[in-house]
Amino acid sequence: SAPTVAAVMAGTALLATFAVAMASDTKFQARLYTPQTLAGEATAWVGSANMPVFEALVASTNPTWQVVTEQGIGVDYSGPNPDASEPFLTLVPAGCSIAQTLPTFTASEPAEANPCYVAGSLGGNTNRSSVTSLPAAEIIRRLELTGDQARAIREGAVLVGDPGWASKGEVTLAYGERAVLTGEQVASGASEAPVLWSKTTSYPALPIPADAYGTGGVNSYVGILVPQESVTAMKVSTTTQRVHLYDPAGPISTDAEERFNDRASEDMRITVERGFQRSDRLIMLIVFAIAGFLLTTVTLISTALALAEQQADMGTLAAVGATKATRRRFAGAQAATVALVGVCLGTLIGLVAGVAIAYPSTAHGWSEALQKEVILTPTVGIPVVHLLTIVIGVPLLAGLIAAASIRRAPHVTRRGN
Repeated sequence: SAPTVAAVMAGTALLATFAVAMASDTKFQARLYTPQTLAGEATAWVGSANMPVFEALVASTNPTWQVVTEQGIGVDYSGPNPDASEPFLTLVPAGCSIAQTLPTFTASEPAEANPCYVAGSLGGNTNRSSVTSLPAAEIIRRLELTGDQARAIREGAVLVGDPGWASKGEVTLAYGERAVLTGEQVASGASEAPVLWSKTTSYPALPIPADAYGTGGVNSYVGILVPQESVTAMKVSTTTQRVHLYDPAGPISTDAEERFNDRASEDMRITVERGFQRSDRLIMLIVFAIAGFLLTTVTLISTALALAEQQADMGTLAAVGATKATRRRFAGAQAATVALVGVCLGTLIGLVAGVAIAYPSTAHGWSEALQKEVILTPTVGIPVVHLLTIVIGVPLLAGLIAAASIRRAPHVTRRGN
């Protein structure tokens, strides 16, 4: 039985190593997971032109759902002559001109080298540098603002991702429209497009709550969140970036999501935020099922060969009064012992190897919530249920099958004088 124990041990060690490494990676990904919106709510990527159809579909299928559009500063590039000009909204740091806060059309100077190019609808030199807008009431709801903060948002205050951008509780924003350079103009050396019209206004500013990025209240790339009422007053062009849907009665159910998507076209399907979803569950199930089958088969083959060699012993046992039940227990114990020793030793070896793999691979990663590379304590996941299924299930199954295979009494040779 030694070769069989070694084979079972090797197979189990590989299986346990794979299981621990995959469970650790899954746990690590869950640790860094950032929701795309609030839990139980839905998002959809619907263009401005399709919004009337989308809203009609929501009203006909789920009339209690609330539809909120998230608008960005920009133009609908599917419209006529989209490249003639582009709107902008940009943060203006102290001592900077509007032109300095806008990106050029050439790459002669890195964005990081320009201290005035911080955040705006045309980009910035920080990870959280984009601009988006929501209705004031939606901002208050999503961020759970109360008291003076809620009142400030209703009165036109903006939210910024970096408190350092707001000097004395205010932030200066420039908005307007600039021309778009043609390829010939860029080729001839032009880099800065002329600003067609602009206006600079100071707004009360509040910092975006740090936990808002981690709960899906605000997307991780957003640096400036402006109430849509203020954007409307600016008279700059906007386009739909995302659509948010929520049910005041509670989280959107899986059935409701599926019913809606069954009726929606591909460009109007919704996704409900349900937290981190483990994607390797099916893979783990298939791998463990195949491994369990192979380990049980190897154990049974070894047991069959051993019992074949022990036919004389079985005959002796029968001659001295051993019943079929006794011989079944004998066979079951043979299979269960071989399998148990092999899977236990293999599991111990696999645990050590799996942890050794998990440590370096889960010690650092990119955090969407923090928008930077983070160094973390290693994440180790032990799939206890899966491993116990092998440790207990394989010996038990092998023993039962081996015992059930004892059907007939062994051949006994009677000798006389």
